[in-house]
Amino acid sequence: MASENVSMRRRGGPIRVRGALGTLSILIIIAGVFCIVNSLYIGRVENQIDARFRAIRDAGEPVSIADLDAWLGPVTKENNAAIPLQEAMDKHQPLTSPKAAILFVNFEYVAKPTEPLTSQMKDATVALLQGEQESLLALSEAARLSHCRFPYDHATGDYARLTPLPDLQRILLAKAAYEAELGQANEAFQTLLVGMRVSQACRREPTLLMQIVRMCLHATIVDAIEQSLNRTTFSPEQLRQLQEEIEKLNTGDRIYTGLLFERCHLIEMFENMVKDTGGNSLLSGIDLNWSLLALRNRVNERHILKKVDAMIETARLSPAEALKRAESNSEESPTEVARGIPIIRSRMPDSLAANPELWDQDLPADLKFQASDSSILSCAATGIALLRYRQEKGAFPTSLGDLTPRYLNEVPVDCMDGKALRYFHDDGGFTVYSVGANKNDDKGNLPEEEGVRGGFDDLTFSVRLRAGNGG
Repeated sequence: MASENVSMRRRGGPIRVRGALGTLSILIIIAGVFCIVNSLYIGRVENQIDARFRAIRDAGEPVSIADLDAWLGPVTKENNAAIPLQEAMDKHQPLTSPKAAILFVNFEYVAKPTEPLTSQMKDATVALLQGEQESLLALSEAARLSHCRFPYDHATGDYARLTPLPDLQRILLAKAAYEAELGQANEAFQTLLVGMRVSQACRREPTLLMQIVRMCLHATIVDAIEQSLNRTTFSPEQLRQLQEEIEKLNTGDRIYTGLLFERCHLIEMFENMVKDTGGNSLLSGIDLNWSLLALRNRVNERHILKKVDAMIETARLSPAEALKRAESNSEESPTEVARGIPIIRSRMPDSLAANPELWDQDLPADLKFQASDSSILSCAATGIALLRYRQEKGAFPTSLGDLTPRYLNEVPVDCMDGKALRYFHDDGGFTVYSVGANKNDDKGNLPEEEGVRGGFDDLTFSVRLRAGNGG
């Protein structure tokens, strides 16, 4: 009996081994078939991605960072405003007194354009300007140059520290308002030109971050022009030049070029992921882990590329049309539409974390910011045109249509609602305004926080005439 049991165990052992080997063989076959099917699907996705790359290039847009550099064109060292701008930022000293009474620099101290600067504000401004002479000289040097390209490490995502640039611009424009208060129209005029030309030099900076920084600078520029026009009188030629410079700032794409950069960076990041996983070699193709990782990367790349392409298509439109399309696209949430952007922004250096409002936005928010930027620049240009009209005619026009074609080519559009800018006046001054982000016509009411452009109330540009500014 014992002999029979031993015989049975001996016979059962090979049977169980053969059964286990058979199961293992089936699993291997299934895994192999999966890897082959997966590889074929990856190949299909890659073909779709490659076809999209060809379509992008056929449309004249860049696919890689090298393409983008060629698309933007070279910037010589002699003509690169980034060099003196970096020098200005390096020489800038943060405000030592948090309670210094300085217009634009310390938001606790706000002077309405119609109110004289207090002696305290004048003294604090003089002290600040004395300590910033070298940085302001470097800004003036940057304003003489027509192009700008800050260094960018494409491997790490590190970008030049830009956080001091808005601070420097506010100091520069506090200088303009101070000079205007003293009746130094020529000095204020030159200072305003520097502020506008610094932004204009950066118009082809490729990153979305820099374009958002530029729009932040524009808000301060408009405030400074409004302050200056309320404090002194500019000549007809100076007004003409100021209007011309503002209109230059209000051309170009802003968001579009930044999104091209984001797309190129995304593409390179995904392509590097493919290289890191071993590429498309035959051995990799039968590796289950690689197959799953490669599939995920390629599907994500196709998905995000589709989203960013849609974003770029929208950003090609005028600011008003782009905002309208973004707001009317209710099929996808803003987070879904802008899914590609946080991937790049998450790689930004810690030095930018202190100012997340400069960059941590989705596409609809960026487009709303762009529309607001365009609208307030249009308000400023229109306001200057009104002053030019009054200098020649002796009174303000009945409507903005009277400014065309001599002072304006056409009545500017309020990008927030697609209608013409609003305007009202009396013998002592005028207000031009946009309805702002809430699109409600509040009859030219200022935002709750004075001096901050882009609030939810109307975006206004007002000048009251008085002795010294044409009154």
